[in-house]
Amino acid sequence: MLQMPVFVFQYLKQKDYIGKTRLLVIGENYPNPDYAVSCFYRSLPDCPGGPARGAAPLFFTNLCNAFSIPDTYSDGEKLTELERLDQFLSNGIMVMDAQQNNVAPKRPARVSSFEAENLLNTILFLDPEHIIFLTNNNIPVIQALSQIPSFSKIRSRILTNPITGTKVFAFPSPPANPNLFIRQINALKNKGLAI
Repeated sequence: MLQMPVFVFQYLKQKDYIGKTRLLVIGENYPNPDYAVSCFYRSLPDCPGGPARGAAPLFFTNLCNAFSIPDTYSDGEKLTELERLDQFLSNGIMVMDAQQNNVAPKRPARVSSFEAENLLNTILFLDPEHIIFLTNNNIPVIQALSQIPSFSKIRSRILTNPITGTKVFAFPSPPANPNLFIRQINALKNKGLAI
């Protein structure tokens, strides 16, 4: 079983994004059952509860900004949220959650061995070049993954935060300080990592 909503997987497959992931960003989870309000993938045509409503979530906007995904065409015309999402995905960047969606996140995160296996299988399926885990809450998730023998296939892909020396990065939007995430990503880029 893959650890991502079916509507997201179907879109990635339809657009031929699977197998082209340079960077996988792993957050905690999406607790709101109304995907159309603030889910990262809420602008996808088959999003449950869609179409997306209101301004793009800050999490989406800040991630796109941090990875230099444009928000306008070269002629200055503004991209729609879906067009910007497609730019994000076509640049080989993908977002997924570590914990089960539509339930309150556990803090610290706790994933069962079954959930950890599903998460690892999804990561292996996406086959990213690099992986970023967000927030200290995901430290136990990394520990749970490390107990699975095939973790050795992704261990070296998990990026170390160049500022903190840990395997986790700051959350890119409020209530956290988005500037901290940007500094951490810029530090990676300054070390020569093409992300």
